[in-house]
Amino acid sequence: MAITITIDNDTVAAGSQPLIEDESLGVQTPAGTATPPSTDTGNEVDVTLTNPVGGTLGGFQTTFNNFLNNVGSALSTTFGLTLGDTQRVFAAANDGASSASNFITVTASAGETVSDLFFSDSAGAALDGDQVFISAGVPLQTTSGDNIYLWSSGDFAIATTSSTAGAGRIVAAFYLNDTDPNHLQAQVQMVTFEALKHPNTGSFDDAVNFTNLLQVSAAGSTSFNFDALKSSGGIWAAVGNNQSAIVVSGYSLDVDSAGKIQNTSDKIAVSQGGTGTTIGVNNQLFDHVGERAVFTLVSGLDSLTSANGGILSDYVVDHTGPTAEGLNYTGYINVVGAGIFVSQTQGNLPKDFNIDLYHAGGAGNVPEVGFNYIGTEPSGAFQDDSGVNVATVTIKADDGHVVGTWVLGADPDGAGPLQANGATVTYTSPNGTAHVQVTISGNDIDINGVLGGYTASWTSANGATFNRFTLTDSGSGQFDVGRVDLIQGLASHTPVGGNLVVQDDGPTITAAPSTQTVTHDETPGVQADTDVAGTAFITGGSGATVSSLFTNVPSQGDDLDVAGTGAIGFARSGGSLVNVTGGSAGTDGPAAQELTYALHVTDGTFSGVSTTEGTQIFLYNGTGSAAGLVLGRVGTEGGATDTANASGTVAFALAANSLTGEVFISQYLSLNIRRVARPTTSRSRLLRLRFR
Repeated sequence: MAITITIDNDTVAAGSQPLIEDESLGVQTPAGTATPPSTDTGNEVDVTLTNPVGGTLGGFQTTFNNFLNNVGSALSTTFGLTLGDTQRVFAAANDGASSASNFITVTASAGETVSDLFFSDSAGAALDGDQVFISAGVPLQTTSGDNIYLWSSGDFAIATTSSTAGAGRIVAAFYLNDTDPNHLQAQVQMVTFEALKHPNTGSFDDAVNFTNLLQVSAAGSTSFNFDALKSSGGIWAAVGNNQSAIVVSGYSLDVDSAGKIQNTSDKIAVSQGGTGTTIGVNNQLFDHVGERAVFTLVSGLDSLTSANGGILSDYVVDHTGPTAEGLNYTGYINVVGAGIFVSQTQGNLPKDFNIDLYHAGGAGNVPEVGFNYIGTEPSGAFQDDSGVNVATVTIKADDGHVVGTWVLGADPDGAGPLQANGATVTYTSPNGTAHVQVTISGNDIDINGVLGGYTASWTSANGATFNRFTLTDSGSGQFDVGRVDLIQGLASHTPVGGNLVVQDDGPTITAAPSTQTVTHDETPGVQADTDVAGTAFITGGSGATVSSLFTNVPSQGDDLDVAGTGAIGFARSGGSLVNVTGGSAGTDGPAAQELTYALHVTDGTFSGVSTTEGTQIFLYNGTGSAAGLVLGRVGTEGGATDTANASGTVAFALAANSLTGEVFISQYLSLNIRRVARPTTSRSRLLRLRFR
């Protein structure tokens, strides 16, 4: 099945655009606005709540609203959990997100019929408490430190705080709005119920996502005929393409040490004598009781990378030559239903055969390739397959009429009418009168009395999937097979969780300049009204000293007109240079240290002062061991206008106490005092320096 899935929230903008829910209060990026850039983008939607106590959530598609509000016990029945008032209030305050209608786009390039889209893991199975990791060893967590686990069922998925079903809290919910009748596009809606931990503390707009663990799968139906094969024989045959194929072999296999078929081995025979190209075991027909063919549903068959559509080989490992390609595939197609077309027949006797369903590859879906396809001769690799129970069997006559559907146990959909297990149904068609009997027992289907041109199809019980079935001749009638149908194969799946993004809202702050200044007096010694000794403590009566703040200042200037080396002197502001009057820590809540102060400048900004000789000084952020400092570097002399020099000698340096906002200065070169420093601003913080 050549079914591909693409994820893009904006098909106009370049690249693949994600669906974003911003934790900031209120709707941040509604669909159809100028930002994001085009009208097919979906993003945040207003989540409504009728009452903070026992209220009803709204704002999404009706189906999702009903699910979240547990209408008809949809949420509790599916996942064993419900939402509380605190979770609903959070969702209404922070809102949700709704993608473009074609966020998920499905392309069926080989005539397949897509029958369903649903959330899954990377194997197409339901997520059942899989833990989410942002990166290797880094779990996605709530702000309270709880790990996050994913669960899915059809169009719904939730993230919870427990790997146990029905336990923990619901952190987020997702809905796959698959309303397209052809299942070729779908929308995704999402909502969170508590804040997620954003590990990049250096970014106030950090984004996390639900990773490639959360995937979307497409279930498709298609048919494989054998028309691409030439009349001949081999130990195995395959039709389809590299993405999906049917591999057919006999059951009793024998190869030499080079992997080549031996005379004692079953072979697949291909002929052109029936309705299209057909296959049989050991000759062009199934004509001996006990002859058995093995049909394996595979993906990634390397010999079908070209568009030839079919191959017949004498080897199970690679050799050279037109019929010497080895059996190498990378995975299985797991389906819930399949069927065969009984094409060519000989004689008027009814045709009897058995179908048995299996899951090959074990729990890990491990491909059986090369010699491992056979295992211990003649059929060891097949004998450890797990049987998959049958639910229903449908027989159609050569004229397309449904002869009957047989069921084991209760009618699965209540639609009826169905035939009882083992019942016989008589039907007359252009090919004659048939007395068809079907008996289901576990993974075995015993079919008796069909004629040429009939089809037999079946489904597995309880939604279990199979990837292999066998066909065994069990009567005197001779027949061959012209087509294999797959029903709801897990044809394709692709990650979607990495495109479901939760963006940090970040803190806000309201601040204004204080009346404090930092003034250093160049007069030798420590001037009591302005300066501070380098040995003074930053806070209290012990700990780090003022001079230690500047230990790592690079390229320190040395004023030859001042005795000694090192700093001319130091000064401190005595308090914060800004007054913080308001703000919010954001949805994530406050950090352990809620408020911190730092200095930052735009590198190369003129400081407003010059050296005594008249060369202008420019401001730079410290790097490496000097990170956090602001350095006043002497520029390159250019006459009336000097230029900034990132490697210039440091004339002075600034440091801030991150806890209190107090600012310190260390001066190394004397300045032209006739020019007073201009105020310099970074973000909303006003820094006023004075030299005298």
